[in-house]
Amino acid sequence: TVQEVYGVVTGSSPSTTFRLRHSTDRNNSGTLVTSNKTINSKTSGQTATISDATIPANSWIWLETTASSGSNVTLTIDIRYKLE
Repeated sequence: TVQEVYGVVTGSSPSTTFRLRHSTDRNNSGTLVTSNKTINSKTSGQTATISDATIPANSWIWLETTASSGSNVTLTIDIRYKLE
């Protein structure tokens, strides 16, 4: 069960919009774990809104970026979860 998705960026004037998806079959579009979240914090980070916290065993989790700006941008995502 996903408890929190947290992101931070580095670089010059960084901004990245992303979402996470999951599915046991990587060939389909998947289920949203988070809604679109724009991260532009270089120090404190930001928390994404969770759309579906329950990820079945043996699932793929993937990141989709939908927008990005700045130079030398690095996005770091932390998925905090609890095994149940």
